[in-house]
Amino acid sequence: VVLTTLTTVFGLLPLAMNFSIDMLDRSVTYGSMLSSLWVPLSQAIVSGMTFASVLTLVATPAMLALPYRLQYRWGRLKALARRLQGRELKAAKI
Repeated sequence: VVLTTLTTVFGLLPLAMNFSIDMLDRSVTYGSMLSSLWVPLSQAIVSGMTFASVLTLVATPAMLALPYRLQYRWGRLKALARRLQGRELKAAKI
């Protein structure tokens, strides 16, 4: 996922920044007519792939781990409540 995203983003980055690279004449021009047609598409692809990679690599694992973390916290909270209730019962007997 990371390798695919990086190669695509870095490959489209010159076009997204409105540069046009002519391989035959070996020239780089800024703001040419040809690149201005493709700039919105390349910007959408770059931003979309970056956002999707962040969701895939960060948000999805975090959301998958969330139920387990909540279950663990809930169990600790219930154990603490039982322990406190046991102390209250011992204090009431004395």
